[in-house]
Amino acid sequence: MATKEHTSVYRPGIQAMLHEHEQMSAWLFFAVMSYLVMRFTPECGCTADTCGGILWYTEIWLGALLSWGHTAGVLVLHSVVIGIWLLYCLKTASLFVRRSTAWAITGLMFIYCSDLWAGPAELNLVLQTISMYHLLVWARGKKDYFPPRHLFLAGLGVTVAMMTTPTAVVFWLPVIGHMLWVNHGKRLQSCAYCIGGLSTPWAVVAFIFGCNPATAGFIQAHFGSYFSGWQNSLLCTAPLQIFVGTLPGFCQSWVPPLLALIPGHLLLFMWLRPFRKIRRSRKLGINTTLGISFVLVFVVSFCMMKHPYFTAFYPFMLISLIGVILSIRRWIRNRSAKRVLRGIGLMVPFITLLVLLIIPVLHTAMGKQSSPASPRSSAIEHIIHSWQW
Repeated sequence: MATKEHTSVYRPGIQAMLHEHEQMSAWLFFAVMSYLVMRFTPECGCTADTCGGILWYTEIWLGALLSWGHTAGVLVLHSVVIGIWLLYCLKTASLFVRRSTAWAITGLMFIYCSDLWAGPAELNLVLQTISMYHLLVWARGKKDYFPPRHLFLAGLGVTVAMMTTPTAVVFWLPVIGHMLWVNHGKRLQSCAYCIGGLSTPWAVVAFIFGCNPATAGFIQAHFGSYFSGWQNSLLCTAPLQIFVGTLPGFCQSWVPPLLALIPGHLLLFMWLRPFRKIRRSRKLGINTTLGISFVLVFVVSFCMMKHPYFTAFYPFMLISLIGVILSIRRWIRNRSAKRVLRGIGLMVPFITLLVLLIIPVLHTAMGKQSSPASPRSSAIEHIIHSWQW
């Protein structure tokens, strides 16, 4: 009887929902591992800029407040955020593959933690992944409408993107439109919660400004600096480099650009295979929504910006990775080989941490001078010391 209930909606052998204790354990593991990585990373591959608008300085203020004026609290705050992001990567992968394979996929996504270090776009990345998970849960048939909290998070994501990476705002337009279309019987309530999400970050920023007026010189939104003309865009000046930034920073210099383009984006919608048991209307709705979001983010990022933020593409890369893994599993018939590949993915967080710990030791052994403090750390220290505690 239990098997029949699962196979009516989900693929046999896949339990899409993680239990509460599993979610807490996964979040704690990823938060601790991301803290260790950010604590020992050389910060050479960071993709986010050091000047990230209103919320970035608010996050620094909150993080510094946790450690009474030091940068350790900033690391703790961002480790919590990255832990939530990786948790929802795990939950998203669990919608399509078994638990062990979902952990392996999340382990591969963990490599991006070496690029994320107190960046302005991390909070927006988390909200993007959460909303995409909600869309996929609806597509799998688990829910028939979006609860008010989902609309609140979507509205929150619009304002967060506006305050950190304005180019990611267009991601939310199809998402909110799709949610309102599904909630056709509760649109007034849904719009109210969405407006509440839009206004909440402004209230938080106003509260922070009231508590620490010294942030007045830093809490500014520089929307004009994000955009440039077509002739200065990356698509016009370096078209083969447009997707390189979506790869982890350590391999951007030696992985051919076409390898960043083909697996990550031409195979973007390979994950259609697990949707065979879903009604055609939901399949069409989810593909249309995510397809429009991807096109809008692509046009704004690569046709209107000289230095785009690639973090807006990470949720799409997660879906691409799931599709690639599903295809690889169809090709590999040997069960032992599948277990070995799955084990490698599970060990990626520990391998990443080990490599980052060994790099300074190798530099010392080869007689190289230790690198000075990174510009990012120096900038954050300067901002914190300029405030009165």
